[in-house]
Amino acid sequence: MAKKYWEFWGDLYEKNIRLNIIIIFLILLAAVQGYALLKVATRQTPIYYIPSQSVAGLAKPNDIPDSAIKAFGAYFIMNMANITPATVDAAYTAIKKYMSPRLLARSESKMIKELPRIKNDSISSLFSIKEEGILEIKGEGRKRIYRLTLKGERVVYMGREELSKKDVAFRVEMQLVPPTEGNPYGITVVNYEQI
Repeated sequence: MAKKYWEFWGDLYEKNIRLNIIIIFLILLAAVQGYALLKVATRQTPIYYIPSQSVAGLAKPNDIPDSAIKAFGAYFIMNMANITPATVDAAYTAIKKYMSPRLLARSESKMIKELPRIKNDSISSLFSIKEEGILEIKGEGRKRIYRLTLKGERVVYMGREELSKKDVAFRVEMQLVPPTEGNPYGITVVNYEQI
């Protein structure tokens, strides 16, 4: 027997309700999946690295290990203390980009005054590290200062003549900053001195 008109429309109404429920469920499922995908895509994940041949490490986002801070401080001091007339421009350019604006303002005029003297008198300075640096941490949060003290031997030459040879220590104070294209390390030097 053929379905009556009202039975036919009643069946269609029930099917429409089922389809609407399925569509609403699928929309909610897509929204939940989209939210989960957004959370996964924007989550900062640790980076595995191999700092040496024997030991692997784990780098967490916005977390710089003390060993990296020591290495950065040693890099800064070695660039500052090892100069020759041929390399002084490159050395000063290399260390300027890692100085804080306040330190750069204080140091730049001194560097500009030293350049002609270093080049004209053929002054060279060689620094070699004798022992591992000592890292002290002072303060909390964004105001935290990392103070690295490196001891070594510094020899100063004028031409081929040795002017002085003595044991010295350099102290460099660093602070963490957001990494930039110019300073990808996320560390800036706020002060340095020979002690």
